[in-house]
Amino acid sequence: MRANGFTLIELAIVIVIIGVLAAVAVPRYIDMTAQARQAQREATLSSIRSAYAIYLARNGGNPPNWTQLSTNLDAPTQLKFNGGSAYMDYDNNNAVATTGERVALLYSDDTCTTLVTNATTAIRCVRNGIN
Repeated sequence: MRANGFTLIELAIVIVIIGVLAAVAVPRYIDMTAQARQAQREATLSSIRSAYAIYLARNGGNPPNWTQLSTNLDAPTQLKFNGGSAYMDYDNNNAVATTGERVALLYSDDTCTTLVTNATTAIRCVRNGIN
C-alpha cells in the first residue's frame, strides 16, 4: 500500500518550477519600475513645457523664473530645481544623484547655452534633459 503525500522528487520539481517563475518575474518587475519612472519624467517634462508656454502667453512674452513656473505647474512633489536642471528627487536627498533623474535643462538665454543658476533667474529656454 502506498503512503499519502508527495515524494521528494515531486517536491523538487515544484521548487524548480517556482524558482524558474521567480527568475523570470523579478527582472520584469524591476524593468517595469524603471519604465514607470521614465514615463513619469516624460510626462513631467511635457507639463513643464506647457506651463512655460502658458506663462509666456499670459504675461506678454516675459519669461518666468523657476519659482513662478513651479507655482503654475501641476507636478509631482519629487520635482526639484538644482543647478539649471529640473529633476525627480526619488530619494528625497535634494541633489541630482544620477543623470537618469534629470527631466529638463533650463537656460537663461535664447540660444540655450547658459544654464539658469538659481530659482529667481528668468528661464528663456527649456530643453529635454531626460537620458
